[in-house]
This record gives sequence, structure tokens and C-alpha cells, in this order.
Amino acid sequence: MAKQFEALEASAQTLLSVFTRAGYEAVSPAIIQPADVFLDVVGETLRARTYVFSDPDGDELCMRPDLTVPTCRLHVERHPQGAVPAKYSYNGPAFRFQPMGGDLAHTREFRQTGIESFGNPNREEAEAEVVTTIAEGLATAGLTDYELRFGDLGLLRAILRAADMPARWRRRLTHHFWHPPAFQRELKRLTLSPGAASEHIPKELRDTLDPDDPETAESAVAGYLEMSGIEAIGARTTAEIAECLLDRVADARAEPLAAKTANLIQSYVGIVTPAADSTKRIRALAAEMGISVEEVVGAHEWRLELMARAGIDLGRATFSAEFGRALQYYTGFVFEGRPRRGRGRPHRPSSRSPQRRDAMTTAASERLILGVPSKGRLMEETANAFAGAGLTLRKTGNERGYRGEIVELPGVDVAFISASEIAWYLKTGRVHLGVTGEDLVSEQMSDAPARVATLKKLGFGRADVVVAVPNCWIDVRTMSDLSEIALPFRRVHGRWYRVATKYLNLTRRFFAARGLADYRIVESLGATEGTPAAGTAELIVDITTTGTTLAANGLRILDDGLILRSEACLMASNAAVWSPATERLLGEIRVRMAV
Repeated sequence: MAKQFEALEASAQTLLSVFTRAGYEAVSPAIIQPADVFLDVVGETLRARTYVFSDPDGDELCMRPDLTVPTCRLHVERHPQGAVPAKYSYNGPAFRFQPMGGDLAHTREFRQTGIESFGNPNREEAEAEVVTTIAEGLATAGLTDYELRFGDLGLLRAILRAADMPARWRRRLTHHFWHPPAFQRELKRLTLSPGAASEHIPKELRDTLDPDDPETAESAVAGYLEMSGIEAIGARTTAEIAECLLDRVADARAEPLAAKTANLIQSYVGIVTPAADSTKRIRALAAEMGISVEEVVGAHEWRLELMARAGIDLGRATFSAEFGRALQYYTGFVFEGRPRRGRGRPHRPSSRSPQRRDAMTTAASERLILGVPSKGRLMEETANAFAGAGLTLRKTGNERGYRGEIVELPGVDVAFISASEIAWYLKTGRVHLGVTGEDLVSEQMSDAPARVATLKKLGFGRADVVVAVPNCWIDVRTMSDLSEIALPFRRVHGRWYRVATKYLNLTRRFFAARGLADYRIVESLGATEGTPAAGTAELIVDITTTGTTLAANGLRILDDGLILRSEACLMASNAAVWSPATERLLGEIRVRMAV
């Protein structure tokens, strides 16, 4: 490892020397950064892989997940206007959580060396210079066997601006482009039934809304809420709700997006071609659409020409129209150099390590450890479930203790711990069996089926993890609607809307699967349903049994907002050390509990 680090550091220093000779000032941004800057720029998707923490003053901070944003912050601190020309280079560690565990190919701490250019009015020249400087650095470091990939998200915006569609549709498609599933859904909706969402507007309100008379819409919405006895809570105003409803009504009156236009947009997004042929392909597509995007295509062509003059081999470069849509702060030209096919990152080994079986673990593994809830109804119902199978859970020592036994199975030790701790102990193998909720297991384990085996659903502790919004959001019924209001909300409030929850991972996975990334999670440790009314969040993800508490706090569940149906289960840990003795005890429990 030491030699590998020394080799990487030597390569980084070689790159840095090339960058500084080219006029890029070497800077060293702070490792600890304000978390909100990253989260506003890259959203919750990257937050799931960022080491975020709070300092003693309560400020949310993070270990920098890359050096681009910190370098941008440094430039703005020096030049508040931002447009001052400056060039920077950097070399230092960055940090990202690896969900499957770290290894040589996916390290939690990695070195990033790069350059940034700001404020150059000759944009294409600056971009070509960056590519050329990077290529020179790689060559000097002895890295020559790579291929280039280019993209330009400004081209898509130009095509959407020129296409025949209402401005509001352009805004939505541009916003959704960074989230492919949402982009596809929106393009399909505009082509087939752009006004479908208006059908969910209450008829008595819909009949009063006129897109040509927006002044009366806000009072109409306020009147409807008052008449319906719906309290307006949270930061989102009736004016914002009225604006969204007016767009829905306007969509219902508009002709669908021409299928030819939608198909050509799809064709552009699907372009992958040698970089030298890209301008020809884009011009042909524009001609077929009957639009002119010559200004941006010409800029793209000029950038390629400048790179070729500087010695960049365009024969090793590919243009991909959708390259760069992974992160929303990419808005123009993007590129990457990567090893040629067959020379990429090594295969990722399994994160599961061999089980250690020395004398100590062998002795310990002769006894099976069962984790059960330590208090309340869950403890009582767990004891009843085992008693119904002829197994008596009994505390040893005193009633306030946390150790116990199964009277009929002397080889079992019972640990009385919280349900959330049981999920963690199952994940790490500290217990063989545990009774806990599916919600807690799914929250703590993105790969739960690989880590635990659900032996039996026990029929109690039932509850649903759901997405709930204020009742006054009469324009939001589905997750798709939630995506639609993100951009207008940010335009008005200067931030993404906040989701209060204790289910951080379940929320991120559920939202990401539906193409939503433009939101901020606010971690809630209790009374989550009260956060919208208190003004600390706009909506929530929480667990509910009857929905009564949600309704009492002016909230309702989205039509497609069910994340998980949960109940208490008896689960077995795949990470625990299983010996013949514990396997035998498991077999007896399975027979008794009819698993």
C-alpha cells in the first residue's frame, strides 16, 4: 500500500507541476466544508455518499466529496462578483462513502488532482485549453492509453428553446433532464396527455381558473381552501399553488407535443458518435426538426477545432449527448478521459469477508443469541408470539436487566435491546436471530436480502412508511407532482423543499427510483408530523398505522406515496457466526414457530 500511495502521489505531483506551469495557481481548499453548499448543488443523491456531521454549535458540515465545489467557494470568497478571470489547480484527498464497502477500486478516501477556470469571456477557448492542459498532464505522467468522451448540455437547452412548445414545457424538460426517468415520463406525458393532471383539480375550482386571468387565481384557491375547511400550513403559499394549477389548466387546453418533435428530442439525447462527426449529426437533426441552433452548434464546432489545433487526437474522442446529466451543476461542456475498454477499474470483490473461526469465536458460537425488543408493546407481543410456540422468554437477574433466556432451550441467550439496535446487530452479526420491524431493517441495509433472512412475519407492529404532504397542497397528489413543484419552489424560496424524516435511506432510495433529487432531508428524531406546521419542513416521510395523526396535523398521504408496509419479523443474520450448535438451535426454533 505504501508503494502504491507513493506512486499515486508522484503522479499527482507531476500533474500539478504541468498545471502550475500552464498558469493554474495551486490552491488547497479546506477539507471540512459547509454541507449545505454541496447539498444545494448536488442534492440528496450525493449526500448519501457524503460524510456529513454537526459541530458543537449545530452547524452542518461535511468532509469534501470532491474539490470542484470547494474551489468554486474559494474563488467566490476572493472575488464576490464571480466573473473575474482566474485559474486554479489542486491536489488533495476527497471522501465518499462506499455503500458496498471500500476496496482498492472504490476507496472511501481518494486523491483528486484537477484544474478549474473562471471568468474567461472566450468560453470555447477556455474549455479547449482545459482539455489540452489535462491531456498534457496525463502524457507527462505517462498516462496515454485512454479515450475521451465529450458532452455539451447547452446543446440540449438550445434544442428545447427552439422546439415548438410552450415555455413552461421547456422549463420542465430542462429541469428533468438531469433525472432520466422523470425526463422520459414528462416527455411521454406531454406527447400523449398533457392535461391529464388537471383532472385531479376539484371541478368547482377548475371551472374558475383561467390562464389568461392569473390575478383572480390566488383568491379562487384561497376561497376553495376556506370553503373546504383546509388550513394553509407551511412555507408554500396559495400563490404558488395557484400558479401550478393554472399551468395544469393551460396544459389541458394545449395541443399535445408533436410526436415528431418528441421523437427527435429522444434522437438527440441518444446520440453517441465520434466527436469529429457530432456537428454533422446535430445539424442534420436540427434540419429535420425545422429549427435553428447554429449559434451553439458553431460554438461546439469551434471548440473541437481549437482542441485539434492544440494536438488533441479527436479520433480517440466520442461525443455523447446525454453525458453529464448525472450532476445538475453541469450545464455546458463536459468531458472525461478514461482507460480504454478492457483497462478499467479492477473487478470489485465481494464485500463479505471470510468468517473468522479461532478458539474464542468457536466457543462463543456454541450459544445462539436472540435479540428481542426491550420494552413496551413490542416486547409483550414478542413474548406472546414465542409463548404461543411453547417457548418462554425470561429475564435473568432482575426485571430491569437486559439479559435473558428461553427456558425450554438452554443454549439460547436472549438480549433485550431496542428494535433499532436489533436491526444493527443483525446487520453486523452480533446476534444470530432478532425480532424487529421491516422498516428498521430496510432503513439500515440497502442490501437487506443479502444480509438477513426473514424467517417469519409475526403479525404485529404493523405500520406503513409513507410520503405525506399538507392538505392545502391541492396541486400535489403523486410523486410526479412533487417533482413538478421543485423548481418553482426553489425559484420563490431560494432553496429546495425540505423533507422531514428519520428514514433517511428509505427516503433517498424511494425518491431516486422516481427521478426526484431536488429536495433536502431534515433529520427528525420525533414529532415528524408537526414539522410542516412548525415551518421546519415542507413535507414528511414517516410511519403510520391509521393515518389519524397525519390528518390531525393537516397532512395526507400521496396516492403513490407508500414506501413500505412493515411489521415485526423474526429474522436471521447472515453475518453471524453459525456453528453446528447454533444451527441445531435454529432448527428447533423453526420447528416450534412453524417457520
